[in-house]
Parts: sequence; C-alpha cells; structure tokens
Amino acid sequence: MRAVSAAATLLLILGFALVPSEAQMDLTKVLVGQWEGKYATESGDLRTKGHTVDVERAAHLRTLIIGQVREQDGRWIVGEARYGEPGKGLKPIDAKVEMTSGEANIQFVTPGGNPVKLSLSKEGLLVGTIAVDSKKGSAFRPMELKKVE
Repeated sequence: MRAVSAAATLLLILGFALVPSEAQMDLTKVLVGQWEGKYATESGDLRTKGHTVDVERAAHLRTLIIGQVREQDGRWIVGEARYGEPGKGLKPIDAKVEMTSGEANIQFVTPGGNPVKLSLSKEGLLVGTIAVDSKKGSAFRPMELKKVE
C-alpha cells in the first residue's frame, strides 16, 4: 500500500511541476521581446491535410513587439507594444494580458481593426486566432508567433 501511495504522490508532484504557473513564469521576461510568425489565409490549422502550407503564398507574416510588461494592483499592464507586417513599419497597439487558469492570454486589436487573441502555449510560442473579414463575413484564422529576441 505504501508503494502505491508513494508512487501516486510522486506522479502528482511531477504533474504539478510540468504545468507552469503564474508564480513560476516571470511574465516581465517571458513576454517582453520580438515575436514573429504568421496567420493562415484560410481557416483551419497552419498545417493542411498533413503537410505544412507554403508560408510565403498561404500565410500573412506578422511581427509583434512587446516592450514592457509589469504588474500593477494585481493586473498585468503591457507597455510599448507594436504590431504589423515585417518591413512595412509597426504601429502602436493597446495590448492586454490576463491570467486564466495559470495561462497567460494576450489580446489586442490590430491597426487594421482585427481582434487578436493569443495564449502562451509554451515559453517562446504564442498561439491563437485573428478575426479577419472575408467575402463570406468575419472568420477566425489560426495565428502563431515565435519569440525571436
């Protein structure tokens, strides 16, 4: 009986250690920097039918720069955030960070008016969606940004 309870306790401890909590994550360091990636031109995964889509033809490249993240009165404040197409100039955006169930979620509206919702999937990777207008109306496209600096 002791061996079973010791093993169960060890698994429980390891399970909690693998899930990053707000206390384990220093958002002031994890989120600050330059993020580059893409969003798909069509709904669905950035991978289509088992193979990766051609990024240059089938995705829109984007850059997000987060200059500052700080905690104030129990809320996370993002400062100096900019977003846009690489090589075409980045525009200031008003980004917000919320912690939900220990997960960092970033929301902002692009300079073109498209809402973006991203989650810190793992350190160095933001995954989520961007709402874009199409001939068929608004659609949510998958978006992925990787930290490069």
